[in-house]
Amino acid sequence: MNKNYRCLLAAIVYVSSLFLNCSTNSASDIPKDVLGDASVVSDVFSDVLHDVNTDEGYKYVYEDIPFVQYESKLFDTSVSVNSLAEYKNKIIAGRDDGLFFLQDDTFQKIELLGDEKIIRLLPYRDLLVVVMEKRIIITDTDKIIDSRDFANPVIFASSDNVRVIAGDSEQLFIKYEDGKFLEQKFEYGIRHLCYSDGFYYVVSLSSILKVEGNFDKTSSVVEGVFNSIDCDTRGGFVASNTDRYVIYDGQNLKWVTKEEKMPYPKLKSVKFSRYGIFGLSDKGLMLYKENGLWDYFHSRYYIPDWDVNDVLIDSPGNILVATAKGVGMISPKQMTLREKEGILYDGMKKRHNRMGFYSPCAMKNPGDLSSCYTHDDDNDGQWSGMYLAAMCFKYVVTKDQSVLNDARETLEALLLLETVTGKKGFFARSVVEPELCDIKKQSGGEWHLSDDGKWCFKGDTSSDEYVGHVFGLSIYYDYCANEDEKKRIRDVHGELQRYIVLNGYKIVDLDGEVTTHGQFYPEWIKTTGQFGDAGLNSAMILGGLRFAYHITGDKFFEEHFYKLARDERYFDYVRRIQDINTAVQINHDSEEMSFLALFTLIRLEKDPKFLKYWNEGLENIYQTQIKERNPEFNMIYAFFNPQGNYHIDDSVRTLKEFYLHGIEWKVYNSHRADYTLDPKKDRFGRPQSLEVFSYNQKRVIRWAENPFVLDEEGEGYSEQIMTPYLLPYWMGRFIGVIR
Repeated sequence: MNKNYRCLLAAIVYVSSLFLNCSTNSASDIPKDVLGDASVVSDVFSDVLHDVNTDEGYKYVYEDIPFVQYESKLFDTSVSVNSLAEYKNKIIAGRDDGLFFLQDDTFQKIELLGDEKIIRLLPYRDLLVVVMEKRIIITDTDKIIDSRDFANPVIFASSDNVRVIAGDSEQLFIKYEDGKFLEQKFEYGIRHLCYSDGFYYVVSLSSILKVEGNFDKTSSVVEGVFNSIDCDTRGGFVASNTDRYVIYDGQNLKWVTKEEKMPYPKLKSVKFSRYGIFGLSDKGLMLYKENGLWDYFHSRYYIPDWDVNDVLIDSPGNILVATAKGVGMISPKQMTLREKEGILYDGMKKRHNRMGFYSPCAMKNPGDLSSCYTHDDDNDGQWSGMYLAAMCFKYVVTKDQSVLNDARETLEALLLLETVTGKKGFFARSVVEPELCDIKKQSGGEWHLSDDGKWCFKGDTSSDEYVGHVFGLSIYYDYCANEDEKKRIRDVHGELQRYIVLNGYKIVDLDGEVTTHGQFYPEWIKTTGQFGDAGLNSAMILGGLRFAYHITGDKFFEEHFYKLARDERYFDYVRRIQDINTAVQINHDSEEMSFLALFTLIRLEKDPKFLKYWNEGLENIYQTQIKERNPEFNMIYAFFNPQGNYHIDDSVRTLKEFYLHGIEWKVYNSHRADYTLDPKKDRFGRPQSLEVFSYNQKRVIRWAENPFVLDEEGEGYSEQIMTPYLLPYWMGRFIGVIR
């Protein structure tokens, strides 16, 4: 949307909203406790450093202990992998085009069996049973030991390590025992079977039977039509039909259905494992754990394709998943939140650092993190400001000089944005090397060559960058800056704030026009802003003024703070910040920026009369965000509410669920049965749920995005920043609620 169009829209909204505002602006309506004189307000407190590395005053504290973190590796194929087995310390794969084993991360063909389709693999003593469409082979992978052909397609096969049992659609029962194939007919049809502790469970056409002896003693266990069965070693089984499964422990039956929050009840088969019960489907792999919770592996974060054919736990404990387009290896690893932070931090440093700026990176090859390359981003200022804050918190906790050096590099990047334009007070969105300027100008956006020719910078700077600068620089100034750095921040950022005030509370571009999203002035706040960002932008400008006064002591900033906060009633917009945010639509980007703006405003506010309203605004937005399980919002709330319920358990759960990278793969969840559809679509017209799925079952997310959206695209060509983990983790460590 261009500037002129936005101005026209603002004028239209202003006229249409005069009636709404005409009765709310009289001085008599302003609460008496904010009608003070700015000159009598005491200076902003100098001691802003909270106690760190201690739980003093905090109600809930998490002691960091190891948890299970999933890592994954994909082995793509152009054909379906139908079955897996571990044989002689190798992973054997039965595919549509023959038998293979995995070696050095690639599939190697076992030429012995040619290109015939492999349906299933079974261990038998020290041999391997290979089931084909109308044939079974017993082999050691070097030679064929024995084989048997069928007239019809094989529909079941099993092994108890003494016998191999297989059959076709004519109910033919074939046993391989002592090197001989024996045939037998049955009066009931066998569809599947498995061995358990001295007997078999057989899936017939209409029930599951317990079969003993030489298949001459049968008894019915449960009636119904089932499409798979798997036995444990203790006399029980698990069997599935198309929309549920049943667990039998030898005495009792337990049904697991969508009422137990099964993610996707249309099952192909089920399997026991030491991790729980696996449900295989054409929409991924589900794991039902003893605690009644589900893990769901259904995207390229874990597996090559959604259509799952088989699952195997290998000797080291990896979960190997055979799919229609390859094998996924999911490795459960024990790690702490701190160890996880180290992985994500290293990833940020290696793949996202562009001259101290931290923003998403692109990949030349999908999913290949080694092919990541950095590029400019319209929100370089915001993302880098948040990273600066995270690194400052980390330094205070760890006293690691390398972390402080990291933060200083990002400080220099932000200060470059505030000085590169050549116009005191006007700051840039982003910068690139000067040789890229012509290309950037051709691609769109307001790009300019700096006066000294050293940089090409982007204008049309938005409030997003402003809130990120104020958030990051204010934290660094108070907790990490040396005297020289404090002076530089005072000089540069003081000019920035003065420039905005003298231009009528607007971010004015080099062309003399207000930028697209640079409006903080009263007329805009009271008209256009009422339909979305009046509370947010009020909190932003007031926090910026508080920060400027805090670092300069210049009464100019305090006077303008009171002019806006009191005389123009900005306090009222801040205390209703979320009500205004959602007046027309829910913008999750605005919600995150609201928390950043409120953090600065509350942390630097000394006047108790206004502090009451800022805290009211924090409550107004926080209570609506609890269901998101957002650790960033929870930690900001905890910072000011040590005795409140800041939902540390939700924060820890989400930090545990966060991926070990930020690759943007597509993830669909609209097919699931374990959510409630929100009758309202999101602001982009996308369906969304009323609940948030586990964050390791969604596409990787920033907290500026919608966590309720069901389906998100992504082909693995970009990686998001990991600040959504680093910032709340280190803020939690800083205030002492994570130890």
